[in-house]
Amino acid sequence: MELPFSLFRVEDASEIEADVPFAILSSYGKADAAAVEELAGRVRTVVYAVQVRANEPAPLMRAMAYVSDRMPNGMIRDVIVSALSRATT
Repeated sequence: MELPFSLFRVEDASEIEADVPFAILSSYGKADAAAVEELAGRVRTVVYAVQVRANEPAPLMRAMAYVSDRMPNGMIRDVIVSALSRATT
């Protein structure tokens, strides 16, 4: 999927500086509530998660947006670009 900006991958959320417009937090399993809470408290955050259960929405509450690998690529892109525009206005 093409995005209109560059992405940089970091292994540790503490490497993300507070002056970045936003972060995309990727999770291969269930989103880690503590990681979402910590990162979203410092930087506007979009969660990209493979596995989210409707009965466990708490980790996503502080995030600006949520995308899943089950969504069409165009929709994922639109959500991320929309979050970026909200983060920079």
